[in-house]
Amino acid sequence: MRTVPFEPSASAGGFIFGSPFRTLIPMAKVTKILEHDWLAVRVTFPDGTKANVTWNRGGENVVVTPTNPQAAELLSLIVMESKAKLKSPGYPFDNLGKIAGEMEKVAKSATSLNSYLEGLERDLKVTGERPKPKAADTAPAQTLVDLKKSRGWQLQATFPTGERVELKINARSVALAIDPNISPKWNEISNFVFGVKQSGIVDDEKLARALTSAAEKSGSLDEWIANMRSAVLPGS
Repeated sequence: MRTVPFEPSASAGGFIFGSPFRTLIPMAKVTKILEHDWLAVRVTFPDGTKANVTWNRGGENVVVTPTNPQAAELLSLIVMESKAKLKSPGYPFDNLGKIAGEMEKVAKSATSLNSYLEGLERDLKVTGERPKPKAADTAPAQTLVDLKKSRGWQLQATFPTGERVELKINARSVALAIDPNISPKWNEISNFVFGVKQSGIVDDEKLARALTSAAEKSGSLDEWIANMRSAVLPGS
């Protein structure tokens, strides 16, 4: 009796029966976009997770959905480090376009966000470690915080880690600068502050003072982010 192997289409589940057995493993879908001074790499993994990186004149922006702070930070650090190494002797990439091209290549063979991150660290030759804050060598022993009113409220804080934050809350806007400038951290802070401001739950002065109080009780940027929610919205 002769057996004819059955080879179903992809809609049949991705399995091929016969000898040897093989399984078709779904890969990520990736899109690279280049428009004038705007460059992006967008990846969607088989489980629906998305990882988007965008470069423009304002810097780079990294978004991972569903929200995954650890993965988003690592992706941001990989992007920051690879960009910083562009001018390093012997580094195989000399412009952002080539970095984006390598990211696209890695994404096409990735089956998950974790495999994507591992591939980027390997192929972009980076460590994914946080950069040293500019004020690391002159960091205070205790957190220094200053709040003043000038066309709105302006909060400045320097943590013992050397990390710094400057936040301005005006009548119609929120401005934020952090060092090191890690995109997901910037997004998390600005989205929270702007969201509270839009909700009208507290006025600008109460919001600024609550954020100041949270900073005074924090020894790092991460601690401040963790403390700000309970400071602004007690019981949340």
